[in-house]
Amino acid sequence: MILNSDNHNHIIYDSIHSMVKSAKSRSFDCISITEHISQFKQPRASIKFHSVHRTGHVFSDFEEYLLEFDNVLEGLSKVNKGLEVDDISALEQDISSYVNQEKWDMLLVSVHELRNGEDVENKGLAQDKESSKKRWIEYMELQRLALESDFIPSDVLTHPVRLGRSTPLTPTNIDDLLYELGLAAKYEGKALELNGNDISRDYDLAERLARACGASGCEVTFGSDAHHPNEVGRGYEKAIQLIQIFKLKQRAIANE
Repeated sequence: MILNSDNHNHIIYDSIHSMVKSAKSRSFDCISITEHISQFKQPRASIKFHSVHRTGHVFSDFEEYLLEFDNVLEGLSKVNKGLEVDDISALEQDISSYVNQEKWDMLLVSVHELRNGEDVENKGLAQDKESSKKRWIEYMELQRLALESDFIPSDVLTHPVRLGRSTPLTPTNIDDLLYELGLAAKYEGKALELNGNDISRDYDLAERLARACGASGCEVTFGSDAHHPNEVGRGYEKAIQLIQIFKLKQRAIANE
């Protein structure tokens, strides 16, 4: 059974009503709103995030954010209240103490920066073969550690191949690295995300991820990573094709 949901969306540029209305128009049954933890005033002020949106709404606190969810079903069966949470190993305690103040329907964990603070989407990084290989190995290690960490009760590791934005040259063992990530996800009882944004930008890399998920037996979710209504559901059809081709197991999200 194909779960008809989009589990990764943001509301810093458009209203939650617009995002939910768009989900309904795409015939989704369920949508998860998963704002970046860096878009909240307190952690943004006290934690040095190296990857943040420089524009868009910054929420004063969770109370303001959760008010957005009042009366927004728009005909959907469920609008999940969630967050996308950066895993920065040295700052896990500070981040978890903030996130765990509330109970969430959906928590995505993500790796947006390397150990030296470099944004994984920074296209100005060295692009030689050796530098690229080292970054991919480090990125996969950080994501594995994020899966193993219990600093938040996360369900999903989001955009597992996002490093491809800055580092299109993949190492010869990229399939092995993805397979090992899938095994870690399966062992930890978590899912890897088929990210619609990444599918739209680099289908080949997304296909490699899907193949690795099938081989490792880990579960997957779909998330468009939408920041605007017209992006809700992007890449969904291709994600479903990958799910069918590689016989992937979908994670059932709470209240879905």
